Amino acid sequence: MKMKIVACLAFLLNTILYGTYYAISKEALGRIEPIIFSFFEMIVLVPAAICILICVRKQLTRAVIKRGVVLGSSLCLALFTIAIALKYTTATGTAFFPSLNGFLAAFLAWIFLRQAIGKTTWIAGIISVAGAVLLIFNSSMGGIRGTLIAFLGGLFFTGYVFLSDYEQKEEQSPWALFGVELLTTALW
Repeated sequence: MKMKIVACLAFLLNTILYGTYYAISKEALGRIEPIIFSFFEMIVLVPAAICILICVRKQLTRAVIKRGVVLGSSLCLALFTIAIALKYTTATGTAFFPSLNGFLAAFLAWIFLRQAIGKTTWIAGIISVAGAVLLIFNSSMGGIRGTLIAFLGGLFFTGYVFLSDYEQKEEQSPWALFGVELLTTALW
C-alpha cells in the first residue's frame, strides 16, 4: 500500500513539473536559443547519470549500453524538438500535442499492434482529445511553423514511449539502462 501512495505522489509531482515546464521555459527561450537552452537543461543530468552508472557498473553490458543509447537519443530528439517549438509558438500550443501521447499511443497500439484497449483508456483518450479541441478553438496557437514542430515533438515523444516499452521488456538491469539513457541524452 505504501508503494502505491509513493507511486501516486511521484505521478502527481511528474504532472506538476511537466505542466510548469512549458510556462517557465517559454520565457527563457525568448532570450536563449533553443539548442543552447536544451544543452543546459540536459547537462544537469550528467551528475545523476554518473552516480547511477557508478552504483550499477557491474550490470553494464553491451546490450544495456546499446539500448540506453537508443533510448537517450530518442528522448533527446523529442526534447530538442519541443524546445524549438516553444520558440515559435505558445507554451499552450506546444504542450497540448505531447498531452495527447497517451491517446495516440493507445490508438496506434490498437490499429497496428492489434492490442485490446480498455474502456477506461478510451474514456481518458476522449477526454484528452476533447480538451485539445477546446484548447485549439479557444486559444492562440501561434504560427503554423511552431505548431508543426510541436506536433512533430509530440510524435517523437509517442515514438519514445513505444521504444521505451520495447527496450525495457526483458531488461534485467533497469537502473543501468536508465543511467546510460540519461548520459546519452546529456551528451547529445
